[in-house]
This record gives sequence, structure tokens and C-alpha cells, in this order.
Amino acid sequence: MKRIASLLLAVLALSGSLEAQPDEAASAQPMIVGAELDVLPFATGGWYGSIWAGGGGTRLRAVGSRIHVPEFATPEGFQNQSITAVAALCDVFPAGSFERWWIGGGLEYWSGSVEESGSGIEGQYHSYLLTLGTGYVWKVAGNFYLNPWAAAHVIVAGSGDVPVGSSTFSPRTLTGEVSLKVGWHF
Repeated sequence: MKRIASLLLAVLALSGSLEAQPDEAASAQPMIVGAELDVLPFATGGWYGSIWAGGGGTRLRAVGSRIHVPEFATPEGFQNQSITAVAALCDVFPAGSFERWWIGGGLEYWSGSVEESGSGIEGQYHSYLLTLGTGYVWKVAGNFYLNPWAAAHVIVAGSGDVPVGSSTFSPRTLTGEVSLKVGWHF
């Protein structure tokens, strides 16, 4: 976990140093604002919204989402797992513009619920996570883009084991995620 925290701090430091470099193209670039929708939460019956702003190849994102975890990804003995998440993230585009490869990270808060299979008794849990991700922004037409991405989420604080009926639910310490965002910038 210390390695992941160190890596996240290095990414944030790199984003600050990249922005501080004297680069005429980056300093001439005005602030850009954008919004994204993510396919995965919608595919599970949930929702996702993200807004971002940045300049010089560094952007800050605010995210809100709700995902209904597919049964194959829900631990055995449980069903109907849902997670509502909010996140504050920082992404760096090494190319200096908001396209092609990016790497980013930040903090997330997850509020989850899960039911015990059979009894239908529901349990609640809360987690604070560090996230590290990467993706590729592909401009399709004008300001419209596709952003395939992947991330790892690591719990650093929150609920431990949660009693749910006669069972105990343990949130996974490490969660991976892969999806596709559709975005537009102004």
C-alpha cells in the first residue's frame, strides 16, 4: 500500500512539475472545460457524470457515479451489490494537450450496499480509496472524444468486515476497473 501511495504522490508531483515547465505551447493554451459519461455504470443500470477543467496538459476531474456490481463480480453468498462513488482526480497528459495517453490518480469515497443471498438482508459499508488510472483520449470529431481507460482502486480506510444477516461481507481491498468514457470539451 505504501508503494501505491508513493506512486500517487509522484504522479501528483509530476503533474505540478510538468505544469511549471516553461513551455510556450502549454502556457498559451487557455483553460479547457469538459464533461464525460462512462459506459460501464450505464450498462449496469447505474449512472456516471464527470466534469473537468485544466490547461497545459493537466486536468482536475470531479466524478459522481452509481454502479450495480454484476453478479459475477459480487462475492459468493451475496447479491444486489451497489456502489455510489464520488472522486477528486488529477490527470496528466504527457503530450501537453488533452488527447492521447494520460495517467492520473486521486481520492474516492464509496458508499456501498449488498444483500445476503437467500435472506435479502442488506448491509452497508463505506470506503475511502486511492485510485491510479490510465487511458487514451481519441478525438473522434471536433471536440467529441472516446476515452478507453483502466484503473486500480485501493481501500485505505473505511468499513472493515460488515455483518449482513448471518454472513460477513468484506469489501475487496484492491479493485480493478476497465471501461469506456464518451466526452466533450468546450
